[in-house]
Amino acid sequence: RCLRYGHIAATCQSDNELAGRCFRCGGAGHVAQGCTAEVRCPLC
Repeated sequence: RCLRYGHIAATCQSDNELAGRCFRCGGAGHVAQGCTAEVRCPLC
């Protein structure tokens, strides 16, 4: 869910849900294949 180290998704307490987001920019509503945004790390 949050992609942080130290725990598993099933026990993640974060409200920062990253599932279903673009793997390139982290945005919602589109996929990486059609993304024209600059590549950005979802953790940084």
